[in-house]
Amino acid sequence: LDVLYLVHPNHKPQLLIRTATDTFSIGDFDSALSGQALVNAYPYLNQNSTAVTITPSATSGSGITLTATGAIFNSKHIGAIFKINHGGTIGAARVTAYTDSTHVSANVLVAFGAATAKAEWWESAWSDYRGWPRSCCIFEQSLVMSGTYHQPDTNWLSSTASYQYFSVVGLLVDD
Repeated sequence: LDVLYLVHPNHKPQLLIRTATDTFSIGDFDSALSGQALVNAYPYLNQNSTAVTITPSATSGSGITLTATGAIFNSKHIGAIFKINHGGTIGAARVTAYTDSTHVSANVLVAFGAATAKAEWWESAWSDYRGWPRSCCIFEQSLVMSGTYHQPDTNWLSSTASYQYFSVVGLLVDD
């Protein structure tokens, strides 16, 4: 099995996989992932430090609504993942539709601890809104993804020998 990572700042990273001498497949880097594995495939921005809260309309399911107390959502957030901490239970949902700057529809990936407002939330660092990595390489058994429009000087390292695990791992910022 040979894998080639393809990146472009305007598009989700792709995997070109050779499974046999003349057999290839291509797809989004996260297309075979679900649940916690999908949530962990993304790095996240720093935890929200404002008074803005996000409230999920349900703890699980598809087509739930995420409601924010401030204008944080953008139509390019479709596909972005938001994590919310409810008393130590960190749930996550992927945005599927934009309503307005305070409301989006989403599919729950990992169940939320409650359907209550919380200011303890994170947004995925990669999305159509924040941009996608513009370069990548393998370094000391980690996949390094580098530079988005929002964070042009940032390098994200995957876990060692786990190229699709970025959530709670090292982050290097070039000064």
